[in-house]
Amino acid sequence: LFHIAASAGIVIFAILVGGAAASKIANTGTSSNTVSVSSAAQETTRASSVAAVVDDGERLYELDSAYESTGDYAKALDTLSQILPSSAKYADAIEKTASVKAAYYNVATNNSAAAYNAGNYDSAIQILSDAVERMPESAELAVAYDHLLTDCKNALLANAESCNSASGWKAALDVLNNAPAQLKSDADILEILICRLEFTMLVLMRINISRLAWKLSPII
Repeated sequence: LFHIAASAGIVIFAILVGGAAASKIANTGTSSNTVSVSSAAQETTRASSVAAVVDDGERLYELDSAYESTGDYAKALDTLSQILPSSAKYADAIEKTASVKAAYYNVATNNSAAAYNAGNYDSAIQILSDAVERMPESAELAVAYDHLLTDCKNALLANAESCNSASGWKAALDVLNNAPAQLKSDADILEILICRLEFTMLVLMRINISRLAWKLSPII
């Protein structure tokens, strides 16, 4: 009986140990599966992000084409510049950029010239200023912008001189005071404004002296 009980105890112990080991193996397998699922989820998220970038490139490329069809080459150029190198459309965007820049240059210079001829110097300067900002590498555009500033300055000075002859220095001063912001730092215009200001102060001083003398004349 003692031997039978001992044998039974050994069998029970073996069953318990085996169950614990099996449970541990099962838990390890579950943990491994959890890690695998987590890794797969991360890969899926990463793949989705990459796909989103590619899809965004496709969308931007189509949007560029829409802007081009309406002649809005400024927005077309801005849109192409947003396509990332990771996009499948990046190479196409780089290739198209050259033709869009050429079209934008023609439109900007023509619109600026039209505004200048209409006497709208602020608009003429702003159009080319925006173009230079979008295409800083264009030496031709930079030269055109410098020429425009010179032409606008000369036109304003001529207009101020004409107003001075027809209506007096106050009218001329109004012309110069309303000059585009890009021209108000010009040395010639600043010199005229300073001279006019000095003249104005001199006239006012003389008027005040005359008034003072008139008031004092009865006393004297």
